[in-house]
Amino acid sequence: MKELETLYYTYTGKLPDKTEEILLSVSPRRYFRLTRGEETCIGTYSPDVRETRAFVTFTTHFRKLGLNVPEIMAVSDDEFFYLQTDLGNNRLHEMVAGRVGAPLGEALLELYRSLLDQLVKLQIEGDRSIDYSVCVPRPAFDRQSITWDLNHFKYYFLKPSGMPFDEQLLEEAFVACADRVSGIYPQGFMFRDFQSRNIMVSNGKPYLIDYQGGRKGPVHYDLASLLFEAKAGLTDTDRAVLINHYLEMLSAYEKIDQDLFTTDFYMVSLVRILQALGAYGLRGMVEKKAVFLQSIPRALKLLNHVLRMIDDAGVTVYFRELLTALAGTAGDYRTLPEAFDGLTVTICSFSYRKPLPDDITGNGGGFVYDCRLLKNPGKCEELRKMNGFDTEVIRFLESDPEVAHFLESAKTQLKMAIQKYQEIHYDNLMVSFGCTGGRHRSVYCAHIIAEWCRTLPGLRVLEIHREMGLEY
Repeated sequence: MKELETLYYTYTGKLPDKTEEILLSVSPRRYFRLTRGEETCIGTYSPDVRETRAFVTFTTHFRKLGLNVPEIMAVSDDEFFYLQTDLGNNRLHEMVAGRVGAPLGEALLELYRSLLDQLVKLQIEGDRSIDYSVCVPRPAFDRQSITWDLNHFKYYFLKPSGMPFDEQLLEEAFVACADRVSGIYPQGFMFRDFQSRNIMVSNGKPYLIDYQGGRKGPVHYDLASLLFEAKAGLTDTDRAVLINHYLEMLSAYEKIDQDLFTTDFYMVSLVRILQALGAYGLRGMVEKKAVFLQSIPRALKLLNHVLRMIDDAGVTVYFRELLTALAGTAGDYRTLPEAFDGLTVTICSFSYRKPLPDDITGNGGGFVYDCRLLKNPGKCEELRKMNGFDTEVIRFLESDPEVAHFLESAKTQLKMAIQKYQEIHYDNLMVSFGCTGGRHRSVYCAHIIAEWCRTLPGLRVLEIHREMGLEY
């Protein structure tokens, strides 16, 4: 962005040689790597100046304490843009994502211990003399904030899930839960989203980023965010080891009743998991960003685990029964496929009325074919309520020579890409076909290409028809 290059020039007296966007964020913020010679920095655009102020204020405070956070190099006068030190490309997320039931191992455990050392210092020392007035949207994770999170879960996960519930009983459950959690101590600076995506690893050390949503709150929350992160797949044994290490570090600052802390920890963990489910529901079920859907089954399994660990204080009988039933639906959601020694081709049909399909592997790239240039069966009254699997629709499309030409052209491109991907040992290729409603032309074309791919050697083919809720 030109504004970031101008800020870079103002700070260094030189223009960068290259500016590249880093496509990692799911927030409205955008990140860029600015390079000049061997030197790099990260430029950020944030449309919310309040978040910029919070991030800059917190970072300045944390650096004075010697915490592992980036350095703020420059901030634009309008506060929409800022430069910070480049911590590289290695995130804890890539080190642990996709693990299922496997122990961390000593090297990763040691990294987690070092991270928890940073966390405790952030929470306790960071809480002292920090300016909470810059917090967005509230200075504390209080009863109001907790209620917002519970409602987020209700509207973006519970309702889209189709699980029936009683509005009044749910509201009473939310009140009890918010009352219980808002009174939990000890409290300190709460990172708020303390998960592996927000941990950079540079020179073997963990660095903290994206804490602009921080506020004062129970210290248990960040520990729960890290240890009950769906994608990390921590074992119960590793989780217990890390809880003990955290308590050992926290005890240097606070006198801790470990039994009470454990009871409170699981109660806070419940709120965190529900908040995460709300986020997964919004991004995955509502916005149709498939990369978030893969976390839902694991989050529901974690919900079931935490429910077994908490007592009835703050959790009504109705709430426990409802959440237990919801946790039992984990098998209804799609997850990432098991590891495959070869190339996985994911072929998706979709409607252009909704966002483009998201690559569940996080690999990015691939092909998107617009089927709207083909004759539309949906404009025929007798075909409108059918889909691309129905014989009548297939006949309609196959009677048009342009459809065959379109598919042969796609096969030519895909064959070249598949061969090259196999040569360079890439793991995933995404291919999407879109049309107006995502039920006729795109479904037919996606299925034809999927069947063709299944005849090629060394491939695993995943076929997803997003708007129809089908997967093969």
